[in-house]
Amino acid sequence: MTRLWDINIGNPQAAGTGVTLVIGQKWAVGQPLRGNEIVRGALIASSVGVGGLTARLGWTRLHQYDVYAAADGWSFEAVYARPWVLQWGMRRDTNYLGGGVTFRDGLMQFSGALLTDVSTAARGTVIVVSAGMSLIEF
Repeated sequence: MTRLWDINIGNPQAAGTGVTLVIGQKWAVGQPLRGNEIVRGALIASSVGVGGLTARLGWTRLHQYDVYAAADGWSFEAVYARPWVLQWGMRRDTNYLGGGVTFRDGLMQFSGALLTDVSTAARGTVIVVSAGMSLIEF
């Protein structure tokens, strides 16, 4: 299991912190004893901030390298979001579900998702984005 600690800004959490777990295969690449690894498997992530909560469940393939405790790669996810303070185009205290993608490049991570309101009859659709930093726990 690989754990990543996140700090991010975005919609709906505004400024938040979170954790990402990757459960799956891990194998060494490159020079022996250098720490370079490929991690592939199920992804479980959560980010909570002053404005709301975002949870992600999906599949990822990351190249983890030793120099920065960082990773490169993509993940494709089912996304749940619930804003509770800030609205930024989303209704407060409303549940949203949809699909999204996260791109990691070194310490940086960028996420986006297309979500639909599943709490009300209005069924509005919103785009949510976030950017932040992510560190791998060895």
